[in-house]
This record gives sequence, structure tokens and C-alpha cells, in this order.
Amino acid sequence: MFSGLKWQEAFKRAGIFTGIWLALVYVINTISPGSFGGGGNGGLIAIALYAAVFFVLYSVVFAFIERRKERARAQVNEKKAKPARTPSDDGAATLKGQRNPNTSRRKALRRRR
Repeated sequence: MFSGLKWQEAFKRAGIFTGIWLALVYVINTISPGSFGGGGNGGLIAIALYAAVFFVLYSVVFAFIERRKERARAQVNEKKAKPARTPSDDGAATLKGQRNPNTSRRKALRRRR
């Protein structure tokens, strides 16, 4: 369940979100003093403790999100990878899903003009 988690990216993103949260707490506490109990030392310790808890929770969530993104990218890359051309039963290469190599785009453009 915890294999393949991208912790480094998760810690970076969690640090950013925790910093944003701390900035918002500071702004709200500046606008309305005492909203989060940040007036004394006890309030600052509580805010620091909340920030640490949020950082840990954000890290776990973002690690799972990064792993999901990586798996989705891998699936897209697998779908984009073209299969090797294999001769069909009659010996001709399969061209299904590709443009017809026997047509000239230049001639078609000249005819339209």
C-alpha cells in the first residue's frame, strides 16, 4: 500500500501548503486579534503544533496523489507507445490508424487552389 510513494515531492508540496496556512492564520490574527488564540506563548505553541500536524497529514495525502499521477502518466505513455509493425497474413504491413503513405498532400493542396 505504501510502496512507490513519492515522499520528496510530497514534502515540498506539504511545506508550501502549510506555509500558506500559516500565512492565512497570521493575516486573520492580524485583522482580528485573538481569533486563533495567538496572543500569548500558549497560542503560538498550539499554532506550531497544528502546523506540524497539518504538514504530516498533507505529506501523506500528497504522497498518494503523486503516486496516482505517476501511475496515470505511465498508463498514458503505454497507450501512446505504438506497437511494432508486424506483417499481416498476406505479407503487407498494417497501416490501421495511420495516414495513407500512397497519397500526396501537395497534390491535394494544388487541386484546392
